[in-house]
Amino acid sequence: MESVKKSSASSTAADRTCLRKPARLRAATGAGSTFNPLREINVVSLVFEGMGPQSRKRATLAAKAFLDAELRANTYIGVFSLNHRLSLVQQYTNDFSQLNQAVDRVANGASPTFVQDMRNQVALLDGLAEGGAVSSASHSDTAAAAVERQMASFTLSLLSTQVGKLSLDALHQLIRGQAQLPGRKTVVYFSEGLMIPPEEPERFRALISDANRANIAFYTVDTGGLDVTSRVGESRTINMAIGHDPGADALPTNYQENLRSLAEDTGGFAVENTNDMTLPLRRVMEEVRAHYEAAYSPASANYDGHFRTIEVLTTRPGIAIQSRKGYFALPMLNGEPVAPFEMAALKALNSGSAPHAFEFHAGALRFRSAGDETECRAVFSVPSGVLSFTEDPKSGLFRMHVSFVALIKDEQGQIVRKISRDVPFQAPSGKRAEFERGETAVTLPLSLPPGRYRMEAVAIDQQSQTASARKIAFWVSAAGQIGLSDLVFVRSVQPDTGGRDGHGPARLSGRRSYP
Repeated sequence: MESVKKSSASSTAADRTCLRKPARLRAATGAGSTFNPLREINVVSLVFEGMGPQSRKRATLAAKAFLDAELRANTYIGVFSLNHRLSLVQQYTNDFSQLNQAVDRVANGASPTFVQDMRNQVALLDGLAEGGAVSSASHSDTAAAAVERQMASFTLSLLSTQVGKLSLDALHQLIRGQAQLPGRKTVVYFSEGLMIPPEEPERFRALISDANRANIAFYTVDTGGLDVTSRVGESRTINMAIGHDPGADALPTNYQENLRSLAEDTGGFAVENTNDMTLPLRRVMEEVRAHYEAAYSPASANYDGHFRTIEVLTTRPGIAIQSRKGYFALPMLNGEPVAPFEMAALKALNSGSAPHAFEFHAGALRFRSAGDETECRAVFSVPSGVLSFTEDPKSGLFRMHVSFVALIKDEQGQIVRKISRDVPFQAPSGKRAEFERGETAVTLPLSLPPGRYRMEAVAIDQQSQTASARKIAFWVSAAGQIGLSDLVFVRSVQPDTGGRDGHGPARLSGRRSYP
């Protein structure tokens, strides 16, 4: 057993672990221990995010070199593409030919180039600042140049926020799916850069915390290779355009730096600034096959949501330790980690009296039955005008931020589901009046077996730190030969823009209805 020392019970203190022996040797030789062969399994996920043709070519060559690095019988590899959503290209296998064919399918498929789109807008803004003729518009008219700057800034803001959410949500989905798998889990993430919503650093930190809980190490590969672009200058232009203050608590808008943080904070390393990725990826496979494990119980049981640093030390001089940086002290709910944005909502639900700072509606809709469960939708709605807004004159944008969390309890009062959605929003200031007249609504999918349920829901206005809660009871009937879903008034029907609930009953013929 490793010796474990805790410097303090405080959540900000570092947890220090002294590493003694490899996990496999300790399991085989430790007194009274039982060898578990499942711990010897290596699960590797190759994830390819949207890239340009040259980057895709580099990624393909690098992935094939990785597969050539002595693929062993206990290593199972799956291939995924990440273009707006996570798609399985090849299920987990150790069949070399199937994996190579999967990589070829990714290489030959078209994909959006989010990072290049960002760089195009940065180049436009830099050209306008220098008075250059970057676009076809005439910049002799100062007003026209100002409008073009505003459009480029708005495009940068949308790309940073929306693409960042899609990427982090997809990676979260991969982590949740692998959380219960045995053995060592590794994600090799091929991307031109990782976007993170600048105003939502907790999303990225929650991703790292959940990966560490699930024993998943990320190795990131910057497929952009070597170039002469100044990432610092690029990041500075983006910060100015979107009105982002890169303070102490904020995450950088440097895509390569985000890739590096994801890797290093989960116990992996970043492959960057090189056009030859063969040798670094061989090192990844070596680390997949040989690693140490250390386990301990933290002295502090105070789950306050703060980050706790882990420091791993060795008594042997001259050895560099590569390990996870730490974790968020968040509780588990029904086996699922609680996200940082959910903490305030759960506290509001647990308070003595239900808060009601603003108007808030919640409901549960029942649709078709499939097997032993019925497809349902939880609907939350808040009049947009009651929420708090912030204006950014520099970027010409207004912002609001609301979070919805609900617990579904059965007749015995046991929690059977936790559903949530974090909804930050920004748009041009000129559209604020129109937005305030509408509703901020979210529909979340869930499936439930027949029975009586109680939903305890809460909406948090993150700008004002106020909340409103609702509690409703509903019944899910058993499936019969003839079924009828709930009858619901429709508030509006809008073009379908895609999203996480891609096959919900509210979507039909390219349009989506809102209750």
